[in-house]
Amino acid sequence: MGKSYIMSVSAMSREISEPDNNLWRVIKHYVNQGLNHRKHRYLQRIAVDEKAYKKGHEYVSIFTDLNTGEVVFVTPGRKKEVFEEFKNWLLSLGLESNHVPLFSMDMSKSYQAGREQYFPKSEVVFDRFHIKKLLNELLDKVRRR
Repeated sequence: MGKSYIMSVSAMSREISEPDNNLWRVIKHYVNQGLNHRKHRYLQRIAVDEKAYKKGHEYVSIFTDLNTGEVVFVTPGRKKEVFEEFKNWLLSLGLESNHVPLFSMDMSKSYQAGREQYFPKSEVVFDRFHIKKLLNELLDKVRRR
């Protein structure tokens, strides 16, 4: 095994004739990359929802870690392909698609189709807001009859 050297960033900067702020930027990049990879290993429960960001019905799909409340992935659109993009992002971190066993989401057909196609082994929990909304619509329909 080769020799190990311990050197301060300023000493390394002088040694290789590179400004120390450039070295710190590289160090921070790789430390953050390692922390993000390690942090995302623990994704277990993901909430998926869409948000309009412009007039004219332009949407983004937001994937949130239900354990921490942290947004972990955002992508344009609200079609089933957003699940493919999320799966590809997980794969880029070295995680498998079966890594996420549970999704909480609304009852949109596109989200259901995407989850089924790209995360077939995961379970689904429909969020309370949409269940209550559907129940109220059905009760109102029965009441009108």
